[in-house]
Amino acid sequence: MILSYEPMEVGCIIKARPIGVLIMEDEDGEDPKILSVPVRDPRFGGFNDIADVHPHKLRESKNFSKSTRG
Repeated sequence: MILSYEPMEVGCIIKARPIGVLIMEDEDGEDPKILSVPVRDPRFGGFNDIADVHPHKLRESKNFSKSTRG
């Protein structure tokens, strides 16, 4: 999962770096998601750890992930 201020199309490829793991749950149990930020977006330059992400943005990311499950 990549945090971004810009919309991205499904399947697009961008350079990103991991900053942590979101522990999600589905019907089969734990479902960890690697959380990354775009390498070329200076707005994420100070994001080095999942703790650098605002709690509201983490909730949004979790809700987005839940809503896009197949």
